Formats: sequence, structure tokens, C-alpha cells
Amino acid sequence: MKSMTRLALFLFFAASTLANEQQRDARERWRHIQGEEQNLQQEGWIILRTQQVAPGPTLIYAATREQALRNPRWDGRNDPPLGLGKAIEIAEDHVRKQLSENEQLRLSSITAEQIYVMSFSNRFDNRWYYVIVLMKRIPEEKNVKGWTAEGVPPVYVLMDGTVIEPKVVRE
Repeated sequence: MKSMTRLALFLFFAASTLANEQQRDARERWRHIQGEEQNLQQEGWIILRTQQVAPGPTLIYAATREQALRNPRWDGRNDPPLGLGKAIEIAEDHVRKQLSENEQLRLSSITAEQIYVMSFSNRFDNRWYYVIVLMKRIPEEKNVKGWTAEGVPPVYVLMDGTVIEPKVVRE
């Protein structure tokens, strides 16, 4: 019975140590990502979103101040400056350049989000962008029919049609 208790205690402490190491690694990684965001902001970039692509790197989507100011205003009451159909077309063209010209794509989701800048001026008010998530057809040799967003990064499109390329955070 003592050996069972010792084994249980050993396993408990081993699991606890592993969990603590994983938490420490996650905190260090998060600090690194925050440092990258701060560096970009100091260089004049506006962070739209930071996203972990699993499995894969962390991506920081950021626009320059010039891009944000060039982006037309939209108050959400009328049609947006860039229509949904055109935004989806831009996103599909962008993804096909990265994957394959023949890739079959399907829309998974599209959202409109406002550029948020902490500032005492209102020059960035009512500046919006789309986040477009596309899916690609699963190859037939996988013996599964359907669609997947795996390997298809989201596309960030400003209301003037500009695609925001992500910055990859290196480990």
C-alpha cells in the first residue's frame, strides 16, 4: 500500500511540475508577443489583432497609420465603402496566390471590425476592416469529403481594398 501511495505522490508532483513549466513557458511566450506588439506600435503601426494559428506561429495583423487614415470612413448606417462581394473576391484572390490558383474556396465567416486607436483625436473614428475566413476543399485522397479552414489564414481587408499582411512572431 505504501508503494501505491508513493507512486501516486510521485505522479502528482511530476504532473504539477510539468503544469508549472508549461504555464511558465506560456507566460514567457506571451511576454515576447507583447514586446513585439509594443515594438510595432512604437514604429507607428496600429495593431488590429494578434492571433495564434494552431498549429503554427503567432500572427500580428497591423496597419500603418497612413493605411488607417486612407481607409474610408463608415458609420455603419449605409452600405460599406467596400461591398461584401468585392471584399470576398479580394480575399479569395489573395489566398489563391498563397495556395494554388485551382484551389476551391468557400466562405466560412466574415466580420466587420472597427479600427481602435487610443487617441485624443477622432481621426481614426469610423474606420473599419473585414476579417474574412475562407475554407478550402479537402483533397479527395484524404478519403473525407468536405471543407477545412486549416492552412488558410484569415484575410484582413481594409474598406479601401487593401489586404493587411500579418507579421509573423518568431520564437
